[in-house]
Parts: sequence; structure tokens; C-alpha cells
Amino acid sequence: NLKFTADSSKIKEADFILICVPTPVAESKEPDLSYVKSAAEIIGKNLKRGAIVVLESTVYPGVTDEIVKPILEKESKMECGIDFYLGYSPERINPGDEAHALTKITKIVAGMDDETTEDLAELYKKGEVSLSKAAEIVGMTTIEFKEIL
Repeated sequence: NLKFTADSSKIKEADFILICVPTPVAESKEPDLSYVKSAAEIIGKNLKRGAIVVLESTVYPGVTDEIVKPILEKESKMECGIDFYLGYSPERINPGDEAHALTKITKIVAGMDDETTEDLAELYKKGEVSLSKAAEIVGMTTIEFKEIL
């Protein structure tokens, strides 16, 4: 039951929320996380208890725990790991490239704990890793590898 919507109030109905926003590189050569932060704020304001939020945007290691988590906690007034859960799964598809379509790639997932990781593995039906930083590194190296080729 995958649904796409621009209506942020629908977030309250979701068990899984995926953050898939751009992370362009600014002129200063630093990643621009403004879209990630904005998405986390909107989600936090509409988050229901028990939901799992998954960051899929390409980010540097630590963004999930050090940036997204505090924003979600602040906006939702809930505690991560008790009231909602957090994970990371690097975006690995190449739009328009049939050989690397969503159904043909290995999807790496990482949850904040074993149960969340298992839930994400079931959601994506693909690979698992134990730490969100490890999954973030996979996302970064995948993008870097594409740039080298």
C-alpha cells in the first residue's frame, strides 16, 4: 500500500515514512541538508506513535542520528526508540536506467535497533546492515562510484 501525497496530514496515517529529498552540494562544497531538515520538521509535526521514519537521501555518516532524529523528537514531542523509530536506506536506483530499477537492486537497510532493522528488511525485502552510519556510507560510496564511472 505505497502512497504518494503532498498532503502532510496523511503522515499521521502512515506506519512507514520515507524521506527521499535532494541533497545538493552548495557552492562551498558542503552538502545542503535544508531539504532533509524541512522534511524532518514536517514529518515530526505529523508523526504518529509507532511509525518508522526512513531517510533515503544521500547524506554523510551521522545525519540520521545527529540531525534528523533531534528534529523529529523536537517537532513530535516524542522520543525516538520509544514513541517512533528511525532507519536509513540509501537511495540506490538510477532513474531511467532499467538495469538499476528498484526491483533489480540490492537494498541496504539499517534500523536504530534490531527490530526496526528487521521491519525495514521486511518492507524492502532486501539486505540488512547493523548501523545507520554503515548504511549511510554505502549510499555515499555508491554515488561516488557512479561519479568515477
